Amino acid sequence: MKSCSLIDGNDFYPDQKTVPKNHQLEDRNLTSQAWETVLADLHWINEAAAKDVSPECQEWIKRNNHTHSYSEVMVSLLGSHVYGINNKALQFTPGAAAVITSNLPHDGWYSSHHAPCVDFWIHFLPQGAVGLNFVYHDPLTGPDLVRVPHPTPELLEDFTKAGALLNRSGAKGSLKARRFIAYLLHELFELLVEIEPRSQQISEQSVVDEVKCYASNHLTDRLTLTDLAKVAGYSPFHFHRMFLEAEGITPRTFVEARRLKYSCDLLKKGYSITSAALDSGFARPSQFSRAFKKRFELSPTEWIRSRSASTSASKLNPSKIIL
Repeated sequence: MKSCSLIDGNDFYPDQKTVPKNHQLEDRNLTSQAWETVLADLHWINEAAAKDVSPECQEWIKRNNHTHSYSEVMVSLLGSHVYGINNKALQFTPGAAAVITSNLPHDGWYSSHHAPCVDFWIHFLPQGAVGLNFVYHDPLTGPDLVRVPHPTPELLEDFTKAGALLNRSGAKGSLKARRFIAYLLHELFELLVEIEPRSQQISEQSVVDEVKCYASNHLTDRLTLTDLAKVAGYSPFHFHRMFLEAEGITPRTFVEARRLKYSCDLLKKGYSITSAALDSGFARPSQFSRAFKKRFELSPTEWIRSRSASTSASKLNPSKIIL
């Protein structure tokens, strides 16, 4: 394969075979000195200065990007690397930060193509939820996510406000949001200087319970595996395995069951099938009808016709609805 380096130096690799065996961060620990470097040079990256890429790399970036309905902020903490945003290759060094607004294409995940690094991510999730994660990435072994507990309720509230400000339209709102977020990053990083993120132990069950609560309160959102994994603070693969081991079902099955339960409640209240489907988070009534019949062996129409509210409650198998 032709070389696909995005910029001078080994910050992007075309495939696994091109990764130098000795190309690793000398120290992946976030020492006080590393934090001081980040705090001294915290700045928003100039997206206009993005490097042009070869046709091969441009094609790779287009094939491997994704979008979502919420905004994110990425801050480089250790290592020099390239990350694709809006089909452009942006150079990140410690202290460089970027705002990824909603629906802006960006790399879907760290891979063997990304140089070793430690990054910090803020996910401004729907309805005010905020996720904070460290990403420790090695091109040979892949990324390792470490969830960051919110240091204080006040700081969490401020990040929620910053997310709302960031999602406002217009350049002024974006400028205000960037200034506010930069201030909050300084506050947060100063609190994290004395903390080794990897030493923080969080019960996997408590993480799963938090995600279940989040999903139950956001049924009308997309709730993809990637989105739920960000709430949990783990990679999609690790989160899927963790959820399955804890609950005995997949995250997708849990979300669908919660939506079906809520749709039954709406149908009992007299909602139309279409309204119940859409208000419980299904993209289309046809999708809802298929899921309903698969779960209850009756179509929504048959369920309404054959059961009064009391009869339907007694005849539905409770084990088929996840509470």
